[in-house]
Amino acid sequence: MTTHDISTDPSETTPRLAEPRRLVRWTMLIVLAPVSGSGGVALVWPVVVDSTVGSPRSESTIAPDGPGLPGTAVPILDSPHIPVGLAGTVHYNSVPATSGPHFAVPPAMGSYDDPMPEGLQVHALEHGHIGVQYASDVSASDVETLRRIGARYPDDVFVAPDPAIGHGIALTAWGRIDTFDALDEARIVRFIDALKGRYDHGWTGRRG
Repeated sequence: MTTHDISTDPSETTPRLAEPRRLVRWTMLIVLAPVSGSGGVALVWPVVVDSTVGSPRSESTIAPDGPGLPGTAVPILDSPHIPVGLAGTVHYNSVPATSGPHFAVPPAMGSYDDPMPEGLQVHALEHGHIGVQYASDVSASDVETLRRIGARYPDDVFVAPDPAIGHGIALTAWGRIDTFDALDEARIVRFIDALKGRYDHGWTGRRG
């Protein structure tokens, strides 16, 4: 049996923390998503089980702004760990979410074919990662461009569809969001470069 530095038991709301470390291992998280007319479907996601982690914190202020930061600041919600069974029951204050309750393990970075559960999205942002998500009206060629951009930042960015956006593209960081209708590669790269790593269980002092 593999021993991990944090508990991945979805019934727990608070992780068992070891000393912070940068070593990363992967496991799989199964999320049950409701499907109309059926009992649900299991979505399997790669997640980080050993990584630099910190204590869950409660924040209710606007994310600190630096001069010229891209996107719009969003008030930060209380952000405790929650069981996977509560997926879909939490109300966030932005779409996609930029803070709030989240699962005890963050997702692996990379490109995904299926929408990422909000509980995973938020935990990724809490580690200073960036979300690049798109609605169903974004063309296949533009999706490939988004994935190519994400691949430049293998440790910092996840790319996934998100029907809840409605249309266009959404970029998220901890406490920050940018949305737009048409692909704008320079805008996406600027958001990533300015905001990746600004927050990792606390403000890092990085200003972009």
